[in-house]
Amino acid sequence: MDPIKLNILCEFSPGGSETVRFGWRNAFLSLPNAYEDSDIAVNWSWWNPQRESAYDICNRVFSPEVSRTSHNIILATTYADKGLFKYILTHKHLQDSPSFSLGLFAFANGYLKDELDLKKYPIPFASSEEIERMEILKDSIGKPDFVFMHLTEKYVEPLLGRWRDVGLTPLGILNAADILAYRHSQELFNPNLAADTSFVGGFWPYKGKKLQEWLIPLFHGFSHSDWKLDGLPFRRSARIYGGSSWPTPHHLGIVTARQELEIYNSSILCPNISEPHSTTYGFDIVERPFKLALCGCDVISDYVTEMDEVFSDTQGLALTTAKTPAAFSSLFYSLLRESKTNPEKRQKRIARLKNCVIAKHTYHDRISQMVENFSLPPEVKERCLQAIHKAKESILLRFHQE
Repeated sequence: MDPIKLNILCEFSPGGSETVRFGWRNAFLSLPNAYEDSDIAVNWSWWNPQRESAYDICNRVFSPEVSRTSHNIILATTYADKGLFKYILTHKHLQDSPSFSLGLFAFANGYLKDELDLKKYPIPFASSEEIERMEILKDSIGKPDFVFMHLTEKYVEPLLGRWRDVGLTPLGILNAADILAYRHSQELFNPNLAADTSFVGGFWPYKGKKLQEWLIPLFHGFSHSDWKLDGLPFRRSARIYGGSSWPTPHHLGIVTARQELEIYNSSILCPNISEPHSTTYGFDIVERPFKLALCGCDVISDYVTEMDEVFSDTQGLALTTAKTPAAFSSLFYSLLRESKTNPEKRQKRIARLKNCVIAKHTYHDRISQMVENFSLPPEVKERCLQAIHKAKESILLRFHQE
């Protein structure tokens, strides 16, 4: 069999979604090492529109010499610089390569727009220019292969269904856990970062509405010295890390990727808080609970309807959730107590959530979904899917056996 060469260009989007794209990258780049004598080669290139034009990056990554022998893939957005789509339409060697696939993260375009209060919930919806650009692309070369948001299937139609009107296939491709970047290990415990509870994330006005109500008052209940809960001794603090400015003294600033990993491995309990629209309408699970699970954290989250499907196993919902700030606070303290009074129950809860995530919510699972929908020849698609499965198995054996 001929070797497979995947040549992938991914639009880099700073501002919160970069770790998702790093997760895709790490999963794809694991394929050459999926098994001995693997015949899959992967070239991954980033495109940052703020630093390089679409024409320049595409000219470099998709040269005629490279494209002639590669299966070329672009992962970008429907609202990307229009120069990207102009390049695709005007460079036939890209279209005529062994295969060309285009997957685009999309702004919403569904009937839910008619029901939303967009002033209260500023969810971005596709502009008429964006929709027209996709229609031209589809009519001209039959691309993109699909558009997607981070959704379960239940929410695809309400949020993406109108993309079908211009011939596009909408998909829900959820956030997930990067099994190469996040893990649990005693070696990752850092006494200098140890805390009763830690939260890593940003604060901005829209999400701040939820954080001010659910998280900050809870953290203000902690002192910065040793304290006791029902006579049980705990460590000494609640800590918040992130790049933006938080209206609380618990905010300790930016941390590195390594420090984030150590924080999760050194905290008794880690909360997850979603944005306001997730609480009201039930969609848009952020990446945090997936990666917390891999780090062996005890996790508590505000409730989002999609969680019933995403984090359920044979016993029900594996993720501990609360539907109101008062319930969240009560459950939060209950879980802290339990870390002292019933550590076995806590460990079973942690293992259950981790097993749920590992089973079906890693970025290897997400790139499998992409590959299944790419315009790859059937034999190439099948070999790639087998390699993804083997790579995931190998990584789990190396880094996630306890």
